[in-house]
Amino acid sequence: MPPRRETALPRYPRGARPAARPRRPRYTGGVRRALGATLIVVALANCSARQVVSGRDLVEAPDRFEGQRIVLTGIVQDPRKRMPNDGATYTAFTLVDGSARVPVAAPGTQPVSAGDLVEVRGVFHQQLRMGGDALVDTVEAEFVRPLRPSVQPPGTPVGPP
Repeated sequence: MPPRRETALPRYPRGARPAARPRRPRYTGGVRRALGATLIVVALANCSARQVVSGRDLVEAPDRFEGQRIVLTGIVQDPRKRMPNDGATYTAFTLVDGSARVPVAAPGTQPVSAGDLVEVRGVFHQQLRMGGDALVDTVEAEFVRPLRPSVQPPGTPVGPP
Protein backbone atom coordinates (compact mmCIF):
# COMPACT_ATOMS: atom_id res chain seq x y z
CA MET A 1 0.00 0.00 0.00
CA PRO A 2 1.41 3.43 -0.86
CA PRO A 3 1.99 5.79 2.05
CA ARG A 4 -0.89 8.06 2.83
CA ARG A 5 -0.37 11.73 2.02
CA GLU A 6 -1.71 14.20 4.45
CA THR A 7 -3.21 17.31 3.01
CA ALA A 8 -2.92 20.47 4.96
CA LEU A 9 -5.68 23.01 5.21
CA PRO A 10 -4.99 26.16 3.22
CA ARG A 11 -3.41 28.95 5.20
CA TYR A 12 -4.67 32.46 4.77
CA PRO A 13 -2.70 35.59 5.57
CA ARG A 14 -3.72 37.33 8.74
CA GLY A 15 -6.99 39.22 8.33
CA ALA A 16 -7.85 37.62 4.98
CA ARG A 17 -10.84 35.30 4.87
CA PRO A 18 -12.28 33.24 2.06
CA ALA A 19 -15.42 34.51 0.35
CA ALA A 20 -18.56 33.64 2.29
CA ARG A 21 -20.75 30.91 0.86
CA PRO A 22 -24.32 31.85 0.11
CA ARG A 23 -26.57 30.57 2.86
CA ARG A 24 -29.23 28.00 2.15
CA PRO A 25 -32.70 29.02 3.23
CA ARG A 26 -33.59 27.61 6.61
CA TYR A 27 -37.15 26.44 6.90
CA THR A 28 -38.98 26.64 10.18
CA GLY A 29 -40.70 23.60 11.65
CA GLY A 30 -44.14 24.60 10.35
CA VAL A 31 -42.92 25.01 6.80
CA ARG A 32 -41.04 21.70 6.94
CA ARG A 33 -44.12 19.87 8.19
CA ALA A 34 -46.28 21.44 5.47
CA LEU A 35 -43.77 20.49 2.76
CA GLY A 36 -43.53 16.95 4.13
CA ALA A 37 -47.31 16.56 4.25
CA THR A 38 -47.62 17.87 0.70
CA LEU A 39 -45.06 15.38 -0.57
CA ILE A 40 -46.87 12.51 1.14
CA VAL A 41 -50.24 13.53 -0.33
CA VAL A 42 -48.78 13.83 -3.83
CA ALA A 43 -47.08 10.44 -3.51
CA LEU A 44 -50.28 8.75 -2.32
CA ALA A 45 -52.38 10.40 -5.01
CA ASN A 46 -50.06 9.09 -7.71
CA CYS A 47 -50.13 5.54 -6.27
CA SER A 48 -53.86 5.05 -6.62
CA ALA A 49 -54.74 1.44 -7.33
CA ARG A 50 -58.09 2.26 -8.86
CA GLN A 51 -58.80 4.21 -12.00
CA VAL A 52 -61.81 6.51 -12.31
CA VAL A 53 -63.40 5.81 -15.70
CA SER A 54 -66.54 6.68 -17.62
CA GLY A 55 -68.95 4.22 -19.13
CA ARG A 56 -67.86 5.33 -22.60
CA ASP A 57 -64.23 4.38 -21.79
CA LEU A 58 -65.34 0.85 -20.87
CA VAL A 59 -67.60 0.41 -23.89
CA GLU A 60 -65.12 1.78 -26.45
CA ALA A 61 -61.99 -0.03 -25.18
CA PRO A 62 -62.94 -3.05 -23.06
CA ASP A 63 -59.56 -4.74 -23.75
CA ARG A 64 -57.73 -1.85 -22.09
CA PHE A 65 -59.64 -2.26 -18.82
CA GLU A 66 -59.81 -6.08 -18.59
CA GLY A 67 -59.00 -7.09 -15.01
CA GLN A 68 -58.37 -3.47 -13.94
CA ARG A 69 -59.68 -2.02 -10.69
CA ILE A 70 -61.99 0.87 -11.53
CA VAL A 71 -64.31 3.43 -9.97
CA LEU A 72 -67.53 4.33 -11.79
CA THR A 73 -70.37 6.64 -10.76
CA GLY A 74 -73.87 6.81 -12.22
CA ILE A 75 -77.61 6.21 -11.92
CA VAL A 76 -78.96 2.71 -11.21
CA GLN A 77 -81.41 1.27 -13.72
CA ASP A 78 -83.19 -2.08 -13.61
CA PRO A 79 -81.85 -3.44 -10.30
CA ARG A 80 -82.59 -7.12 -9.76
CA LYS A 81 -81.63 -9.82 -7.28
CA ARG A 82 -80.51 -13.05 -8.89
CA MET A 83 -80.19 -16.50 -7.37
CA PRO A 84 -78.87 -19.00 -9.90
CA ASN A 85 -79.18 -22.75 -9.39
CA ASP A 86 -76.01 -22.98 -7.29
CA GLY A 87 -77.56 -20.67 -4.69
CA ALA A 88 -75.04 -17.80 -4.76
CA THR A 89 -77.20 -14.66 -4.67
CA TYR A 90 -76.01 -11.52 -6.43
CA THR A 91 -77.43 -8.12 -7.32
CA ALA A 92 -77.25 -7.01 -10.94
CA PHE A 93 -78.10 -3.59 -12.36
CA THR A 94 -77.25 -1.26 -15.21
CA LEU A 95 -75.26 1.86 -14.36
CA VAL A 96 -75.89 4.90 -16.56
CA ASP A 97 -73.37 7.71 -16.27
CA GLY A 98 -74.53 9.93 -19.13
CA SER A 99 -72.03 8.54 -21.64
CA ALA A 100 -72.94 4.82 -21.72
CA ARG A 101 -74.74 1.98 -19.96
CA VAL A 102 -72.54 -0.48 -18.06
CA PRO A 103 -73.75 -3.74 -16.48
CA VAL A 104 -72.73 -4.22 -12.83
CA ALA A 105 -72.90 -7.38 -10.70
CA ALA A 106 -72.28 -7.41 -6.95
CA PRO A 107 -72.25 -10.47 -4.70
CA GLY A 108 -75.03 -10.66 -2.14
CA THR A 109 -77.96 -8.30 -1.80
CA GLN A 110 -77.14 -4.62 -2.34
CA PRO A 111 -79.34 -1.79 -0.99
CA VAL A 112 -79.95 -0.06 -4.35
CA SER A 113 -83.12 0.92 -6.15
CA ALA A 114 -83.90 2.38 -9.57
CA GLY A 115 -82.85 6.02 -9.85
CA ASP A 116 -80.24 5.96 -7.06
CA LEU A 117 -76.94 7.72 -7.70
CA VAL A 118 -74.16 5.29 -6.67
CA GLU A 119 -70.40 4.89 -6.72
CA VAL A 120 -69.17 1.45 -7.77
CA ARG A 121 -65.67 0.19 -7.01
CA GLY A 122 -64.69 -3.07 -8.59
CA VAL A 123 -62.98 -4.97 -11.39
CA PHE A 124 -64.00 -4.87 -15.06
CA HIS A 125 -64.32 -8.23 -16.85
CA GLN A 126 -65.13 -8.96 -20.49
CA GLN A 127 -66.33 -12.45 -19.45
CA LEU A 128 -67.59 -12.92 -15.89
CA ARG A 129 -69.08 -16.00 -14.25
CA MET A 130 -71.29 -14.99 -11.35
CA GLY A 131 -73.18 -17.75 -9.57
CA GLY A 132 -73.33 -19.94 -12.66
CA ASP A 133 -74.43 -17.11 -14.98
CA ALA A 134 -72.15 -15.85 -17.76
CA LEU A 135 -72.03 -12.05 -17.97
CA VAL A 136 -70.35 -10.01 -20.74
CA ASP A 137 -68.50 -6.65 -20.32
CA THR A 138 -69.50 -6.36 -16.68
CA VAL A 139 -68.09 -4.63 -13.61
CA GLU A 140 -67.73 -7.05 -10.70
CA ALA A 141 -68.49 -4.68 -7.83
CA GLU A 142 -66.53 -5.05 -4.61
CA PHE A 143 -68.21 -2.00 -3.09
CA VAL A 144 -71.43 -0.14 -3.96
CA ARG A 145 -71.96 3.16 -2.15
CA PRO A 146 -75.27 5.02 -2.50
CA LEU A 147 -74.54 8.74 -2.94
CA ARG A 148 -78.12 10.00 -3.35
CA PRO A 149 -81.42 8.13 -3.19
CA SER A 150 -83.82 8.28 -6.11
CA VAL A 151 -86.30 11.11 -6.25
CA GLN A 152 -89.88 9.93 -5.67
CA PRO A 153 -92.66 11.72 -7.57
CA PRO A 154 -95.21 13.59 -5.43
CA GLY A 155 -98.01 11.39 -4.09
CA THR A 156 -95.93 8.21 -4.10
CA PRO A 157 -96.96 6.01 -1.16
CA VAL A 158 -94.13 5.55 1.35
CA GLY A 159 -95.30 2.29 2.87
CA PRO A 160 -98.11 -0.21 2.82
CA PRO A 161 -101.64 1.20 3.39
